[in-house]
Amino acid sequence: MIYAYVSDKQFDKDYRHYLQRMNGTCFFCYNNRKSSVAFARDVIVPKLNPAIEVIFVEGREVKNRSDSKFISRMLYSIQERKGFPYLLKIEDEQVLNYSVNNQFYSTMIGKKQVEPLLAHIDSFFISNSPSSN
Repeated sequence: MIYAYVSDKQFDKDYRHYLQRMNGTCFFCYNNRKSSVAFARDVIVPKLNPAIEVIFVEGREVKNRSDSKFISRMLYSIQERKGFPYLLKIEDEQVLNYSVNNQFYSTMIGKKQVEPLLAHIDSFFISNSPSSN
């Protein structure tokens, strides 16, 4: 029990340092839902700003990242769960999040142009930056 307490405290400290180090970082997080994984991977991801980090979530696991435990913490901390894909941005040691689920599926199912969705994604990241305040 003592080990778990100390381990949790150390993780919290490491997580705070991670948020400090990654300040300003933007993430596009999508999952392995069969109906949409190809659309996200093949259509959306290649058109994202190269500065946006792409996170693939398989089941409940963030795959192939050295910081997967921190990314998982950010995703599990989302209070209003509206569905993947999620946009995350670290700003002043806080994680801002936004679900683009409705716009994403509307674009995919309706076979609409992706530019409005990409503009929506960019808008979230730009409007939540220090230079826009």
